[in-house]
Amino acid sequence: MGVLKMVDEFDQSILLLTKLHYCHVIDNNTGEVKLVEGPYRGSLESNEAIYGKIESKFIVKEGQYAIVLNPYDASVGDVKHGDREVRIGPTIFSLHPGEILEHNKILNEYVLTRDSGLLMKALRNFKDGEIERKAGDLWIVEGPTHYIPHKYAILEKHVKALSLGRDEGIYIKNVRDGEIRLEKGPKAIMLSPEEELFEKEYSERELDALKLEEFDFDPTYAIALRLLKSEAMMIISGEHQRVEFGPKVILLGPFERPYIMKISGSTPKKPGVLRIWNIRLGPIFSTDELGLRTKDNAVLKMRIRYKWRFKVDLEHPEKIFAVEDFIGLATETMAGLIREEAANYNFEEFHSRAAEIVKTAVFNNHPSYIFEENGFEIFGIDIKNIVPEDPEIAAQLNAAIKSNMDVYVQKIQQTAQLEAERQLVQGKTEIEKSKTTLISLEQENMRAEELGKAKIAAEAEIEKARGIAEALKIRKSAENEAEAKRVAKIIEALNEEGSELYLKIQKILSLMNVEKTVFIPTDSKLFLSMDNLENGKQIKKKIIKDEA
Repeated sequence: MGVLKMVDEFDQSILLLTKLHYCHVIDNNTGEVKLVEGPYRGSLESNEAIYGKIESKFIVKEGQYAIVLNPYDASVGDVKHGDREVRIGPTIFSLHPGEILEHNKILNEYVLTRDSGLLMKALRNFKDGEIERKAGDLWIVEGPTHYIPHKYAILEKHVKALSLGRDEGIYIKNVRDGEIRLEKGPKAIMLSPEEELFEKEYSERELDALKLEEFDFDPTYAIALRLLKSEAMMIISGEHQRVEFGPKVILLGPFERPYIMKISGSTPKKPGVLRIWNIRLGPIFSTDELGLRTKDNAVLKMRIRYKWRFKVDLEHPEKIFAVEDFIGLATETMAGLIREEAANYNFEEFHSRAAEIVKTAVFNNHPSYIFEENGFEIFGIDIKNIVPEDPEIAAQLNAAIKSNMDVYVQKIQQTAQLEAERQLVQGKTEIEKSKTTLISLEQENMRAEELGKAKIAAEAEIEKARGIAEALKIRKSAENEAEAKRVAKIIEALNEEGSELYLKIQKILSLMNVEKTVFIPTDSKLFLSMDNLENGKQIKKKIIKDEA
């Protein structure tokens, strides 16, 4: 690159420019300035000279742009003073005489993400796509996008979207009409050019009740009021009010206020100790300490605990907020009833029957005491302790309590001893019962064993009888078989010769077995010869022998 202007032997100026350079040459006679762009080699006239210095051309890459002020208009051959021109890359250019590069540098296009944007302002009237922009108009260019401004638009500032999570909210004011609104998450919000964040103001009473003084907070963000189960709050907006019940998260609107209550606290109860924005509906306990005087002028301090709750009228839930210091009202009322009743008893009687006397004074045989103004209900009372203010009475009370404790301890010991003896007797009784049960079990086992043996013996006898029956069956079968053979032989004999003789013999044998009755007159004499008897026997023997 070096020096591009050379002088020859005739002292004539030579101008040499590469394709990446340019310069302005002035006519010293007319004062006109012209642009000379490279690549160029030529001689300067005697009345010409380089105006300024040789410059490098401006190279605009992809994703870049340049804003040229007083841009050159080739149609008129001169620059347009006061005008602007945007030259988008990729391109390369030289500046004509009178042109100015804004910011004196090449600019990168804007790369916008989803939560980023640009607040732009119109310098003149122009048409931005389908939108007519008026001079002075403001608008937001939202991402994600790549953006190069119009020549009549300038950047006012970078903006970012406001990301709201669950149970988050932000107050936004429209500067044109003054309207203020609450935007709730979860969402991302990009403020318009006519919008700005609004700071909500809180009273000292609200700051104290909401505990906002204990930490830094952004007043443009809505405070998340978390109502737990069995809690309620009242919200006031101008002349309107509404009651919300938990569990719920409340984001107050820009003109909504929580109803703050100033109630009694500490023990004994003192008025105006606490500021609260929500009410616990109960059941819950409150403790108080009160002084009272008995019939015999004994001054006592009694610590007492109340169990209470609200009975909510669903048609008129705001009723529970009718009494601001509901704790103070309740404790003062209870204290008055108890003091009035205590004045009717002596110290010893009151001390010994304090729980009974106090419950009678408060409830008067009813299950609870209800304040009709706000539905506040006391349904339980516990006496924590009673202490005389007089030291002598306190000493006597301590002695009496110690004596009572000794008696109580002895009673407990006696009860424990009696219980031990009772358990011992009961244990012996249980042992005897166990022995009786054991003997019964042993007898039952013996009976079961004998029954088992008898069963086995019976089964053996049954098996023996079965064997005998089987033997008899076999024997009978054999006899039947022999008889069948004998009959067969007889049938066979009948079919042979001499069957007549056999029949006669069988007839004789059958007649021998027939008993004959002979009637003999009393005056007759019959003699039976022994020979005939012998002959018959011999014949029978012969037949049997032949059969065999």
